[in-house]
Amino acid sequence: MAAGLRPMKLEGGERLPRAQDPRIYNLMCPYVRAVFNKAAADAFPPLEAVVFTNGCDALRRLLDLWRTYLPTRSVSTLHVPKIQTDEAVSYFAYELRRWARDLEAELSCEIKDEDLHGAIVLMNRLRKAFQEFTAVRKGRPESMSFEEVNRLTARVLGSEPNEGLALLEEGHKVLSQDLSHTKSDDPRVFLMSTMLDQPRIIRMIEEAGLVIISEDSCTGARHFEGLVSESGDPYHALAKRYLRKWPCARMKGTAERLEWIEKEIEDHAPAGLIFLWLKYCDQSGFEIPLLKPFLENKGLPLLVLENDYTERGLGQIRVRIEAFAEMLKDYF
Repeated sequence: MAAGLRPMKLEGGERLPRAQDPRIYNLMCPYVRAVFNKAAADAFPPLEAVVFTNGCDALRRLLDLWRTYLPTRSVSTLHVPKIQTDEAVSYFAYELRRWARDLEAELSCEIKDEDLHGAIVLMNRLRKAFQEFTAVRKGRPESMSFEEVNRLTARVLGSEPNEGLALLEEGHKVLSQDLSHTKSDDPRVFLMSTMLDQPRIIRMIEEAGLVIISEDSCTGARHFEGLVSESGDPYHALAKRYLRKWPCARMKGTAERLEWIEKEIEDHAPAGLIFLWLKYCDQSGFEIPLLKPFLENKGLPLLVLENDYTERGLGQIRVRIEAFAEMLKDYF
């Protein structure tokens, strides 16, 4: 934003095309394959710059493919530590500053500290507004389906911050409606995923008679969690917020993630948890054997859905969701 650009996350879309692309390995993260397919088909807006992280091996391979087949003005890598120590924060601050200098050189722009500070302040306003919005919606989920919440979140992620603030204000108006007569006794569930960019799966869950009360995903509430300090060195402030916010499966901090899930369970009393696992994603898959005994101790059933972004896979997912919903309704 300080460089005059609009940041956006690249989503994979609803499903992979049936035709396989010989340029990308089939036994690879379906999200990465979906993003590559969309980019190769010019389905994204024109991109001035693309930045990859060292999040996983699949992302590294996508970087290789992008540089080879998808020429973009600026293609760079941001090395993100997996730990949250003071040394890691200092290193990441150095990485952010290096990336800023690279952008300046490649895009012929200037990133001033005062502009970066202004962007931090604006993004903090957006994060606060989103946190307030989700807090209200959790208190009265009947006022807006989670599919609508997910679509609104995607629009906010793809908008400039001021546009995002306006979208959230409209969302607040929907939440404030008197819908006491529509309250439901349908079972509430907690949803976990990495990239939650397939509204059809969310629709399947809700059509099965389940209420998604809370979620943990890269494109949802976790993206907006935590604020950046508005004082001191802006690069150090950014590094500290991004490394020490609510951790994802890629970061060291499984105990912290389980503590957060435990708090969500205590606050919202879900009847069960749905884990939408991207096929071939080892980092999120490693959490499953940790989640199972954790949830068993709390008497909560767990449904693990393997998602490969294919039409065939979506059919299997629907059947398993419906069976899980019937079990929850009978049990609770």
